[in-house]
Amino acid sequence: MASLQGRICSAILHNVNIFGSGVTLSAKELAKLRKRMDTLAVFSNLYHVDVNPVRANGVPAEYILPKRPKKPCTDKVILYIHGGAWSMGSRRSNRSFAANVAVTSGCRILSVDYRLAPEFPFPAGLRDCASAYLWLMRHEGIAAENIILMGDSSGGNMALALPVLLQSTNDKLPSAVIAISPPTDFTQSGESHRSKAKVDPLFGKLSTQMKDSIADNYIQSHAPDDPMVSPLFADLSGFPRLLLMVGENEVLFDDCIQFGARAREKGVEATVIVWPGMFHLFHLFSPFIPEAQRAVEDIAEFISASDKGKAHVSLPLGYEVI
Repeated sequence: MASLQGRICSAILHNVNIFGSGVTLSAKELAKLRKRMDTLAVFSNLYHVDVNPVRANGVPAEYILPKRPKKPCTDKVILYIHGGAWSMGSRRSNRSFAANVAVTSGCRILSVDYRLAPEFPFPAGLRDCASAYLWLMRHEGIAAENIILMGDSSGGNMALALPVLLQSTNDKLPSAVIAISPPTDFTQSGESHRSKAKVDPLFGKLSTQMKDSIADNYIQSHAPDDPMVSPLFADLSGFPRLLLMVGENEVLFDDCIQFGARAREKGVEATVIVWPGMFHLFHLFSPFIPEAQRAVEDIAEFISASDKGKAHVSLPLGYEVI
């Protein structure tokens, strides 16, 4: 069962229409949402990190460096891709979560401000992330085996699509990918898009028109089963090791579960964690929701396991590991 704090947050979100009252995501509503998401930065506790803006191959980004890490500092660098339905969010809006991961894991984080749709639809944002990844290797001298991709929601989608793009250009792949509640299938073939609509406090109540509007803003005329749009349809052979996290009460539940299953079919080491009673991106509510901080600690454990050469991650209690 979810914690009391988790249930309270879920109940509040059930009564808030984050995407507004319109049938589609208009330019006016989008501008409001972008401003609202950046106000999430007021929750940031950045006393334990340094934040240094950089240009990564011309892409705006920032290094988040832990000053008082809970674990010994590692050589690993996380390339972090924020969420926001491909059309909102920024390094500012998700800075608190990224800082928490940096302090808990002992990793440096490069958080990327990729270009947003609909002004810059697919593949602009994904190419920005690829540019930042190559900058880490070629400018910063960081080996691919020391880079971990991490993203939440739409950022999780791009974190899983980026290795597909890198494979197509014969570039070295990162050592691992951490994807939190990633949409992996724009065709919405998973049954959870329908079966969990009543329990998903964020996306369950969205109209079909609104969902189509969000998708169209990003992919526009591209086929929804393009592997760089829907990584579920990619050939996952040789993919990096994976940590996938999803809440039990998400319409994206099957997107995550199916991706993990297909990765394993190709011999990829994939850990999928299902959080009972949790909703989309509860991770961002740390420290208020105890499950959120436990999830961050699991991310740190996953990274630490790879540092120590462990084949598998030993994760603690409170949820289902598939």
